[in-house]
Order: sequence, then C-alpha cells, then structure tokens
Amino acid sequence: MEEFRKIFLYLVVLVVSVFGAQHKLPQGLTPCSRSSPDFNECAKEEANKFLPKMVEGIKEIGLPPLNPLTVPKIDITIPGLNLVLTNAEVHGLKDTKVESCKLDFDGHILEVMITIPFGRIVGHYSMDGEIAKIPLTGEGNCNINLTDVNLTYTLKFHTVKHDDGLEYILIDSSDIKHNTPHVEAHLDNLPLGEAGNKLINDNMDEIIKTMGPQVFEACQQVINSILTTVLGHIPYDAMTTD
Repeated sequence: MEEFRKIFLYLVVLVVSVFGAQHKLPQGLTPCSRSSPDFNECAKEEANKFLPKMVEGIKEIGLPPLNPLTVPKIDITIPGLNLVLTNAEVHGLKDTKVESCKLDFDGHILEVMITIPFGRIVGHYSMDGEIAKIPLTGEGNCNINLTDVNLTYTLKFHTVKHDDGLEYILIDSSDIKHNTPHVEAHLDNLPLGEAGNKLINDNMDEIIKTMGPQVFEACQQVINSILTTVLGHIPYDAMTTD
C-alpha cells in the first residue's frame, strides 16, 4: 500500500501544481493569475514544466524517484482470476503529459486530464484462475506494456476557514475516468505457453473492463486521502495570484 501511496502522491502533486501553488512546495512553479482568461492554459504549462522534477523525486514532500518505480506487490482479483505481481518495476511515468486542466473558481470544480503514452511493468507474477473458461495457472517473469493511458480526474471542493484565519480546501467528491488502453502482456511458464499469452491478450479488453472499476475506486480513495492532507497545509488564496 505504501508504494501505491507514492504513485498517487505523484498524481496529487500534479493536481496541486495545476493550481499553481507558491507555498509549501519546492521551487519551480510560477503561480497563475486566476483573473487571467488564460488561467487554464497557464496551469497546464506550469504542470508540464514541473513534471520532470516530480519524476526525479522531491524529498521535501517524501516523493521518491519514479523512473522506474518499484512496487513490492500488486494484487489484482477479478471474477475467476487472481493475479499477483511482486517486485514489479513501473516504467514510463517520466513521459506523463497534462493534456488539459479546467478550474472553475465559482463552482469549485477542478478537472485534470493526463496522458501516459507508454508504460511498462516488469516483475514476477503468480496467477491462478481461468480466462474464457480455460484454466490458466502459472508463475514466473512477466512483461506488461500499456499504450495511450488517458486519465481524467475531477474534484469538487469547498473552502473552510481555519484557526489561522485563512481558507483551505476540503474535498466534497471526486471521480476518475479512464480509457481502455491497449495492453499487451507476456507471462513466462504458462501451461499453454504462447497460446496462453495469446488467450490473455485476445481477452485483454474484457479483463481491463472487469478489473478497472475496483482498481480505480481504490485509486480515487487514496488520492483523496493524500490530497486532503496536502491541501490542509496550503491556503486556498496562496495557490494563485489575483
């Protein structure tokens, strides 16, 4: 869970950078003017400029280097199938790009769209279950490639005044939408060999659709938990210039 918190802390810092925070974060961000008609474009540019620094790691907020990111364990369970990845390395976060951001100051709604052109997960897998009613059980090395991952994170919030007299953001609700990226997997030591890999890849869209909701619901809960902590230390008015 701790490594997943690090992954989502990366996304959280990205969200905060879209606001253009000038306090409590490392140098490298230029606050955008909320009165400017180009605020959203400015926020997108600042976030994209800050991405390389985020991937290198930011000690001040406990964000580790993310190229690659080592994840001790990923446990995925969908109906009829359990897949466990251990000592997995996640590559590709360095190429993350903010495609757009929209911040409605009056409605208190933030929407951020990001794209990861190519990602790769390599590690050790253990799988037990069946796909298309065909038993598949195996253990060994794996290589999973993901192409064109698109995520849209929407946050609704309100502000509340703290004892210091300043207003801070509180999250009301959030939502993560994602596309069905192209995913191709190669798992060693399957009982059907390459035919087993073909069976998995031929049914990959259905596998992604089945496990997607539970994975992204968990993602959303972790992101909100970390965002609540981060935003609780950054005054709302400090995030932008007038």
